[in-house]
Amino acid sequence: MFVESCRAKGLRIDEDGFNDPGEEGRTGCGVYDFNVFNGTRQSVARAVLGEKRRRNLHVVSGSEVRRVLFSKEKGKQSVRGVEFINGGEVHVSLLKSGKGDGEGLGTEDSDDMERGVILTAGAIMTPQIMANSGLWEHGDVAKLKGVGKNLQDHPVVGLIYEIDELNEPSVYTISTQLKEYGDKLKNRESAKNEDFGVLGTPGLSSGGFFKSPYSGEAEDSDIQVTVFPRVTEPHITSFMKNKTNPLEKPKALFTVALLRPDMRSKVVPGPFNSSSASKKDFPLPTIEVDVPLSERDVNILKWGIEHVREILKAPPISTVLGDEYSPNKNGDELRKWIKANHLPNSHWVGSTKMGQPNASGNYDEYAVVDEKLRVLGVKGLMIADAGIMPNVPNGNVHSTVCVVGRRAGEFIVGKKKDKDKDKKKK
Repeated sequence: MFVESCRAKGLRIDEDGFNDPGEEGRTGCGVYDFNVFNGTRQSVARAVLGEKRRRNLHVVSGSEVRRVLFSKEKGKQSVRGVEFINGGEVHVSLLKSGKGDGEGLGTEDSDDMERGVILTAGAIMTPQIMANSGLWEHGDVAKLKGVGKNLQDHPVVGLIYEIDELNEPSVYTISTQLKEYGDKLKNRESAKNEDFGVLGTPGLSSGGFFKSPYSGEAEDSDIQVTVFPRVTEPHITSFMKNKTNPLEKPKALFTVALLRPDMRSKVVPGPFNSSSASKKDFPLPTIEVDVPLSERDVNILKWGIEHVREILKAPPISTVLGDEYSPNKNGDELRKWIKANHLPNSHWVGSTKMGQPNASGNYDEYAVVDEKLRVLGVKGLMIADAGIMPNVPNGNVHSTVCVVGRRAGEFIVGKKKDKDKDKKKK
């Protein structure tokens, strides 16, 4: 219904899941793509890699990485291994090398990354592991001022409407729908997700990308809207001050997210106790979320709310929506509400950002990794998660993180293949 109402308002409709930006960039309304296949949500491991039984792969489940271990080799700090907790005990996994620990692990001035450690704990926990390892602004292994800094997200506000009419499973039909869904999964009767019913979907489908009058000359949109037929999005509802009452009319949620915010946050690592093996003593970082929006950010979100309101006045969605439940404010009151009620969107990036060397080969003071994901100032350590992104992407960050992981693999495998070719030539 939302997409059809966008069409009624004369807005661009993207028929390819926002994968075809067009001449005006990624703007307009459409249906999102999801990692769902045959009615089942897919992880990247399942969708891209599949099951692998490799003799050189050992997975240690139920473990928490505490820190990366280093030793000084030829005047440079080189990775030796990883320390982790498993079963209430501290374990150490050391790198194997024919030339001794720390040799041949790669550095920012070498393309060699045949052996090493790759951190993929995400934009929140990777800075904590880095700090535990002596890699941050107060580090004794390498002083990296940018660790934990430059944290970015897509600040979001929620527009809530009452629903006058809603088709959803009832207590009388849910058991039948569950059985039909289970039978279809078992027999794989269809490859179309919609054939599995509502239980074979994420529970949402549509949204839009829009350019506000404040976007300037930027090609991409600065507002993303996502439609939730019910107020159920956990990382939104858990922070909401205006809670909905389950005994009242059902409500729909329209999230309005800021795609290119001015605001920057940070991850503050917790104190690390290296002598304790208890998970209770494992430090958790603090996320600085109470960062005020700039006036520009507020203006864009205000415009986004007003833009969505105009779309929702058009049929067919207007025929099923009731009154606006929240924020139900305008003008300066709406601006005040945005400042007090914007929420994190869990699209965290940027806390171990990639830098680019200048003409002299030097990186900016907040750079943590180079253009090949290698941590600056040490040998043999890479980061391959959302933290390396200098700026938050214009949309959900999941697919971009997948690209980062793939590039990390290409850097490693590509260099190993080159070395193998050189050995054969000799």
